[in-house]
Amino acid sequence: MRPVPYSYLPPDELRKRIARTLYAEAQRERPDWIDEQLLRPGQVAALFQVSRRTVSDWARAGKLDAIITPGGHRRFRATQVRALLESRLVPATIPATA
Repeated sequence: MRPVPYSYLPPDELRKRIARTLYAEAQRERPDWIDEQLLRPGQVAALFQVSRRTVSDWARAGKLDAIITPGGHRRFRATQVRALLESRLVPATIPATA
């Protein structure tokens, strides 16, 4: 039998070893938004009762910070969307009773 030029590991062990090396340092360098709830443009549009295009325009204008996924899609932080939604609310006026 010929010697193998590399050490063989079963697939599960190899996967675990690769994951450990990849994520050992990456855990400390995670972005701050990684644990936040992210919303898709359609979800944000439904909250504001506007079109998805309007939400994309807001992102381009800087009203909302968008996180771009590796696939090129936008995601929005739920906390920021909630804050913008609350700032746009108009307080209800109670008619004075005479």
